[in-house]
Amino acid sequence: MGATRFLKVYSQEGVQQALEEGYSVGVIGEIKPETDKVTIPHEVNPAYDPPYNPDGRIIGYNINRVYEQS
Repeated sequence: MGATRFLKVYSQEGVQQALEEGYSVGVIGEIKPETDKVTIPHEVNPAYDPPYNPDGRIIGYNINRVYEQS
C-alpha cells in the first residue's frame, strides 16, 4: 500500500494523475465522488467514523488503484 494524496479540490483529472503516480486518493465528505472518466482500474470505498465500522457516519472516500493479478 502506497501513500495517500488528499485533494483540496476534487477533480477526476486529479484522481487520474494521482493513481498514475502510484498514490491512493482521499476525498473528504459524505458524497461519493464521480470517477467515470478515470481510466485506471480503481475502487471507491467509504471511510467511516469510527474507522472500520459500517454503522458509523461516512466522513470521506478512499480511491485505490486495482492491480491485476498475473
